[in-house]
Amino acid sequence: MKDARQIDTLLFDLDGTLLDSRDFLIQASYETMEAYFPGACPYDYIQKHFGIGFAHYLPKERSPLREEALRRFFTLKMNHYHEKSTVFPGVIEGLKALKDNRYKLGIVTNQQKAVTEKALQAFGMADLFDIVIAIEDVSKGKPDPEGIEQAMRAIGAAPETTAMAGDSAYDLLAARHAGVASVYLTWYENMETLDECGPDWTCTSLEQLRAVLGNKA
Repeated sequence: MKDARQIDTLLFDLDGTLLDSRDFLIQASYETMEAYFPGACPYDYIQKHFGIGFAHYLPKERSPLREEALRRFFTLKMNHYHEKSTVFPGVIEGLKALKDNRYKLGIVTNQQKAVTEKALQAFGMADLFDIVIAIEDVSKGKPDPEGIEQAMRAIGAAPETTAMAGDSAYDLLAARHAGVASVYLTWYENMETLDECGPDWTCTSLEQLRAVLGNKA
């Protein structure tokens, strides 16, 4: 178990962690798959693997149809993501309090950069983060640790003083692979693979996370 008092950098997943966007993204993923690759990816499979990124559901071989599906999914998100998503209760207040308490804050997401930045602007959160690492910034998304490692380099953070907060196994495994602490935010139901991921702390809100970390001032 990590020492919460040593943490000075918090990296957050976006979907299902800061934004309640799961239902929209699952439905958009399923509808897009059915339009281009009908029957290839059941709704339950997409729901179970929420957080890994839409490209995971597509055939590995590149093709015009695969590229068209990616473009359609991106367009759906750019047009509707920020309208169909909401900020979880207490998130903005919690982030502001953490920033006021001198924590370095970042986002590491498997979401696309343009979609992420548009949503952060729409919800008034863009100025709260020191770094945003999106899927285009890395060669491999979570559970690969590349995004976390890149974020730490960018803001001058050390693994022993960094924590990654997320809602899925991919976030927690990425944290483990990067050698940083992990926070499981339980806005949704518990994950079946929770024990395998081994989060350092499980919290039901940012308020509880702040209590775990304590006051740095």
